[in-house]
Amino acid sequence: MAAATFVLLEPEELFFRDVKLSQAYSQTLRITNTLRGPVELTVKPGSTDRYTVLPTSLRLKAEETALVEIRLRVLRFAQRQKAVEQGHRDVFHIKGSHFDQKFYATFWLSPEPEQLVKPKPGASTALSVTQPRSRVQETGSSPHGSPTASPTRIRKGATKSVSFAEPSSARTSFARDSDAMASRGT
Repeated sequence: MAAATFVLLEPEELFFRDVKLSQAYSQTLRITNTLRGPVELTVKPGSTDRYTVLPTSLRLKAEETALVEIRLRVLRFAQRQKAVEQGHRDVFHIKGSHFDQKFYATFWLSPEPEQLVKPKPGASTALSVTQPRSRVQETGSSPHGSPTASPTRIRKGATKSVSFAEPSSARTSFARDSDAMASRGT
């Protein structure tokens, strides 16, 4: 079931494309009261560090329309690559005395200059990158019976599991392991 709309929003969602860090962007949102009586409402961004709403409070008579300015300014963003490729969606809340309504704004960060420049085929670069090597058997399986790694996938080093025990039990375990190794001649 769709959410009830108490105020009509034009556009229904805001989109900011090619956003550069520390630069301000602005769009206008048209809010129309669809109720039969007057309504007082506030528009609040979910992310107050990125968005500013002017004016934040409105009083609209029945069928009256007002313009609200939505300003975006991104100072920093942790998931930069995701915001470049997929965009980042933020929520806004419109709160009236008898209702709550949401709308969204999505922004896409502009790619950094080094992401835009691709080397031409055959051009040499001064940077030499060495790929980590992974051990893969030629027979098609590893010594442990698992399938080999894809040659295009770089394998990460093994992760150690650490558990904490009482010092006396750790010593006993170590002593048993070293005794077993000594009896095997290793």
